[in-house]
Amino acid sequence: MKEAGDQTRRSGPANPKPSIPLAVAFWAVIFPACVIPNEMALQDVAMPDLRLAGIFGTLALVAIVFSLFGLLRPRLATALAVVVLSIMLLVRFLFYGLAEFSGFGFTSDVFIHMEVESVRVAWEQYRLMILALLGVLVVAAGIVILLARRMARPSRRVGLAILVPAAVVALTCHKAMPEWMLAESAYEWYQPKRLDMPEAEQQRWRNSGLVNVDLKKKSDITVEPPEHPRNLILLYIESGGLRVIDPPKYPRLMPNLARLVRERSLVPSIHASSYITIEGIVNSQCGTLFPFERDSESLTGLDGAAEEMPCLGDVLHAAGYRQSYLGGAGLSFAGKGNFLRAHGYDKQMGMREWVEQGLNQRPGTWGLSDADLFEQSFVELAALRRSGQPFNLTLLTIGTHLPGFFYEECSPYGAGNERFLNALHCTDQLIRRWLDRLEAEGYLKDSLVVITGDHNVFPNPEMQRLFGKDAIADRRLPFIVLGDGSNASSDLDGAGVDLAPTVLDLLRIRHDAQFALGRSLLKREPNRNYFVSRYIDIFNNEPVDPAHGPCSENVAPSPPLNICDKKSLLTLLRIQNAAFSRPSAKLRCERAERTRILIPDSIEQPMRILVDGVDQALRFSWMERTLHESMPGLYLIAFDQEGNLLQRKFYPEEEKSAYSKRPIDPDGTKGILAVWRSTNPFVRPPAWMHASSRAKTATATLLDTRGTVARPLNQHASDAGSEFVLDRNSCDLIISTR
Repeated sequence: MKEAGDQTRRSGPANPKPSIPLAVAFWAVIFPACVIPNEMALQDVAMPDLRLAGIFGTLALVAIVFSLFGLLRPRLATALAVVVLSIMLLVRFLFYGLAEFSGFGFTSDVFIHMEVESVRVAWEQYRLMILALLGVLVVAAGIVILLARRMARPSRRVGLAILVPAAVVALTCHKAMPEWMLAESAYEWYQPKRLDMPEAEQQRWRNSGLVNVDLKKKSDITVEPPEHPRNLILLYIESGGLRVIDPPKYPRLMPNLARLVRERSLVPSIHASSYITIEGIVNSQCGTLFPFERDSESLTGLDGAAEEMPCLGDVLHAAGYRQSYLGGAGLSFAGKGNFLRAHGYDKQMGMREWVEQGLNQRPGTWGLSDADLFEQSFVELAALRRSGQPFNLTLLTIGTHLPGFFYEECSPYGAGNERFLNALHCTDQLIRRWLDRLEAEGYLKDSLVVITGDHNVFPNPEMQRLFGKDAIADRRLPFIVLGDGSNASSDLDGAGVDLAPTVLDLLRIRHDAQFALGRSLLKREPNRNYFVSRYIDIFNNEPVDPAHGPCSENVAPSPPLNICDKKSLLTLLRIQNAAFSRPSAKLRCERAERTRILIPDSIEQPMRILVDGVDQALRFSWMERTLHESMPGLYLIAFDQEGNLLQRKFYPEEEKSAYSKRPIDPDGTKGILAVWRSTNPFVRPPAWMHASSRAKTATATLLDTRGTVARPLNQHASDAGSEFVLDRNSCDLIISTR
């Protein structure tokens, strides 16, 4: 039997003879698959000078993968080839997709938009492209696995001879490689940001007249409303750039808005201070440039929302206004809801809130339709009018968000062949009907209506095809004023950051709030010919790229700023944002009873995590996104030996890290407040929490970083759920605050 088995093995199929033509054909397919999306993306993002380097760099990367087959064992080489080629294809198709959508590549905006909602919207609107990408990845991996054994392989000597020069070429051409661009942008995103500035440098900025360095906290400002205050109705038009409202190429595309721009503009235009929606809202409301970077967490967790900085909503709140925000998209993205809540808005409505009221997303669209949004605005206006207070109703449309959404209430533009033109035409019709109804119901008699855009359209290939490169590069926005008190006008140049102080002047609200960059367009001030943004600045109505040069040392910076002074200015604004963000609460054992956790039985109800009376539940984030306070999982707050709050961390209940014995960085940490909330009574909390047998879906513990001392908080049951209260003795065992 043994001899028969040996004979069977000897007579079995032999390894196929390596095929040189097969190897040539395989790499001839892989190389174009890697280079074509990169070349197309470089063209889309206006980097044509890198296209040749992109070809040679891609060839070098493919050559490095080929050399692995001569340097490594076949199975290991095949596995690495599958991994490397899959990553290359994924990154390059992602680069191409971003370029097609936004006209940009891997910038900080990519990280700002990294959330579940973005994935859901991308799947709904670009499903075929995503499926095609997945198909390419699967096919490429399958080809490598199936053909690796049949292809001719280089010898070890040839592999080394290929690897070294290929690595040199790849390094030389790295700036044209999307893998490098992604790594570079990720490094910049996660790099700690400077939060200090010498007094001499601050003084130079005081002398420059370009920025207000010394701002008052909103708790220190004085506000005096007029005897007969007027209401404010503020409308942000998604992607509402001036050049797409009345383009010569498309007559009567947005005829109503075009007429309003001609007849009812406060100023001819304002230069955008933003590139994305959340940026357009916060910069125009607060008259500054918010730091959209990793350390600010994009306003997530409220820690970067500059709660003490006086913004439009704060001044109106101090003047006795009742304020509501209505938008079609979700409030959680980039901390939008938290920002509005922190700056005077009493009510915020996003997609989740609309669904709870029975309003759903229409097929083929995203978020609440603009038609439904404008209809709901009158429901809210009636409620605001009944309150008896002056009010501010702020709305944000969504129909002209790429790729554009058309609603049945509208008629298409022309033959209706262009999706985005139909969306613009529809938005114009809906706004006209909305304004007509505002007038018919008497709101224009006692209200100021302001219409502007959040930002211009993205410079992607589709928008360039429709409107031309010059129109896309022109980032001016409208500033339309209607209603009571709308007879003011100005010939000054302005920017999005000027909206808040200008609107307050239009409402005749007297105040002493200052804005870092924003100035009222009703008042003449020097240096109103220079406007900064995250990327391109405007000087004498022309875009300027900051040039290289040394920082100003003994003189005040003057426009146009070079790169060094521009970075210094952005640092100053970042420092202001951090200084005006409310400091974290402190754990005080002498007031231990003010540290308590309230967890309702229903997972749909928000919980509260009070540390010395300050609620921390809304300040947690996950994957750089604002965390909804109902999400099940492990909530951790770390304190130093003085009780100062050091950091917060959250782990979903399915994460293995939640059950680690050291779930939080112990450096400088003396104690950890741990809160467990679950949807499943059979999923026990981590063992180190020493949860009582009563803890089924909720428990809370205070422990030290070694896990050797754990003190469950006193638990009290109520009709609504569970309440956990810290006692003095437990606190003293962990934290020494005396």
